[in-house]
Amino acid sequence: MNRCYATIADFFEHLFGVKIGIFEPLQTFGFFMGLAFAVAALILKWQLKRKEAQNLFKVQTKKIEIGKPATYSQIASNALFGFVVGFKAIYGLMNFSACKADAQSFVLSLDGSWLGGLVFAAAFGFFRYWEKNKQKLTKPKIETRQILPSDLIMDYVVVAAITGILGAKIFTFFETPNSWGKFMDDPAGMLLSLGGLTIYGGLIGGAAGIIWYLVKRKISLLHFADAVAPPLIAAYAVGRMGCELSGDGDWGIPVRTEKPNLLSWLPDRFWKFDYPFNVNKDCAPYDAYYTDNPALGPECKWTEVQALVEPVFPTPIYEIFMCLIIFGILIWVGKKFLVPGIVMATYLVLNGIERFLIERIRVNPRFDIGGLELNQAEIISPIFVIGGIVLGVFAWKRWKQNNAAAKKLQ
Repeated sequence: MNRCYATIADFFEHLFGVKIGIFEPLQTFGFFMGLAFAVAALILKWQLKRKEAQNLFKVQTKKIEIGKPATYSQIASNALFGFVVGFKAIYGLMNFSACKADAQSFVLSLDGSWLGGLVFAAAFGFFRYWEKNKQKLTKPKIETRQILPSDLIMDYVVVAAITGILGAKIFTFFETPNSWGKFMDDPAGMLLSLGGLTIYGGLIGGAAGIIWYLVKRKISLLHFADAVAPPLIAAYAVGRMGCELSGDGDWGIPVRTEKPNLLSWLPDRFWKFDYPFNVNKDCAPYDAYYTDNPALGPECKWTEVQALVEPVFPTPIYEIFMCLIIFGILIWVGKKFLVPGIVMATYLVLNGIERFLIERIRVNPRFDIGGLELNQAEIISPIFVIGGIVLGVFAWKRWKQNNAAAKKLQ
């Protein structure tokens, strides 16, 4: 795989020599972003069930009315969802070329098929009515059901996705020059675009949303934090796969040295790469490339080179491997130590160190902080390390105090 792929169809065509048309609108980065959420959900469910088996979460109960026919609000919500699906899906099939050319703009636009929307709305609404009517009882009854944290996986994913993307967008405004001006000119376009997402902004935004939801649900924050740490780093690794395969600009600085003899066994792609056919259609590694390197000639033309004019460090590849190592460490810590909060503390420290190290060779806008040239991740990552250490000390002391108090009661 010595090139980049804007869409999943391009990826399959390169691997198998066959272009599958239905995958042409599916952007590679967007696909891996969705896959990252799916992987996180599966690992989180596994971790939560492991903790539930150890009785580390309080069981909550909820009264549910069984045998009642579908309400108007249930039918209406299903119909509304069906309308959105039909409105976009039917129009997309009828205008496949336009959808394929710019799937993101198509999805976020107001273009669609009203007839398709109405047909799907009727079908989805009727299905909800039929499904509830099939379960209807002569006399509805009340049942008390247990609700465990692992039963709420989709809630976590939705909350994290919404608040995470919002946080990633907000932090982009602080990192990218002229972002506030662009936002004021087109606020809807800036917020709805999938471009310009910062990892730490998404992590902080998603964490804030999840903490709010856990407090609302009265779920133990420390035990949940330990369960969510491995999924976070695994999802990050999957997301970086999308960065590398699409060539989204999240690469390193130019490499102007030959591969060391110590790394002679390493494929050249892992040392330096020029990201041909990258999704951004960038031929300069960073915005001010020619200003910083006037001897390299005039600005490149994408139509002529279709790759970076100078190879760079493939930093997403390095992060994928580092994240997999961190994932293994977190699983080991979770099984070895029973201190609530220690896994999340380990995650914060290792994630902060990993990001700080990789940012030294990555292209990103930098700020002058007391004479030091640092980018946003290099500013935030030490805070993660310090926060992890503080959390680890707090969790350890609290665990020892709880153990000592339990022994006195025996």
